Amino acid sequence: MKWLARWLRVFASMTFLPAKKQLFRALKGRGKILAYLLGSMTATLVVSSAFMSARAAGTMPVPTVTIYPGDGISAQLLRERRFSDRFMALGGYFHDNHKLVGKVARRTLVRGKPIPLSSVRAPFAVRNGQLVTLLYQSGALSIVAKAVSLKSAAAGEYIATRNVDTGRTVSGMVQPDGSILVLRK
Repeated sequence: MKWLARWLRVFASMTFLPAKKQLFRALKGRGKILAYLLGSMTATLVVSSAFMSARAAGTMPVPTVTIYPGDGISAQLLRERRFSDRFMALGGYFHDNHKLVGKVARRTLVRGKPIPLSSVRAPFAVRNGQLVTLLYQSGALSIVAKAVSLKSAAAGEYIATRNVDTGRTVSGMVQPDGSILVLRK
């Protein structure tokens, strides 16, 4: 019985790597099978405690309802959900609500699932077929013309337009106000 009490004291002070050596010393030949069983039990406890600590968490925004392509994302449609650190380290998902609010879904966002970075986009500033203003500036020269957008685009994207007066295709960058800034070639 004394050897069991001694073993319990040693077991309480053991670390993972030298566990088997400490266990053999504590048991002093009382049975190698018992030592191996207790050693594997120690390893299982250490590994499971490490696994449980890896499950400690971070949070990511998830939709509260299913959001369909083209729908806007608002703060009311999102909530925080806990995920393991291992999942959080994978990357490719939004970690903050404020980066999602005001965006538009590119594909269906399922309720309760994390939101991939590639599944949302900025809202369109210009729609396909919309009448837009072309702006060209070079030093003191400034030219303004009307054109029709040939595709939908968000602010900061390059887009092709057709000039209403001449019928020529002109490319430029969409501005936040919906105008197109024509750049030099």
